[in-house]
Amino acid sequence: AAAEPQRAKCMADELEAAQRAHREELDTKRQEHAAELETLRAELNALRHQLDLKRESEEMCQIAKAKTTELEAELAAAKQMTVEAADSSIHAKQLEEALERQQQDAAKAVKKVEEELRR
Repeated sequence: AAAEPQRAKCMADELEAAQRAHREELDTKRQEHAAELETLRAELNALRHQLDLKRESEEMCQIAKAKTTELEAELAAAKQMTVEAADSSIHAKQLEEALERQQQDAAKAVKKVEEELRR
């Protein structure tokens, strides 16, 4: 009978030790999970940042494409103006040559009339 309280105290001590071990195990797991959660949060933030950068990059790409299209249109217009200017220059040169011929013809005609008047 004297061993019974001793045995009950021993069982209570074992139960308390088992509960303490269980609490420590739960604490360790909680800490591990908290660390894992922190790592996952950091990874999520990094992924969000990469996604933001990708979106910004895509937006800049769209802006660059639009600007390229705009510049290509301006270049085409400039080329057309260059062609038109060249055509105008050729036409002006032809007009100059025609005017020069007319002046020469007029000078010849004046000379001819002057010669006939002298006769």
